[in-house]
Amino acid sequence: MADLRHRRQRLIALSSDHAILVYTGSAYRDEDEPAFIALMSSVYTRHDGTWRLALYQQTPVPAQP
Repeated sequence: MADLRHRRQRLIALSSDHAILVYTGSAYRDEDEPAFIALMSSVYTRHDGTWRLALYQQTPVPAQP
């Protein structure tokens, strides 16, 4: 499986007031444990001129043996 930590984020503009950000995130809880890696997406909508998060989703990537 490819190393997902090096994938780029992608911004998908649905309209001038709606967008989706798709990306891979990684975090460490303890330096002795492997990184937590997940595929993530955030849907944003502009309301009264301010961008607001409408939906957030993450799917964990199984740890490599």
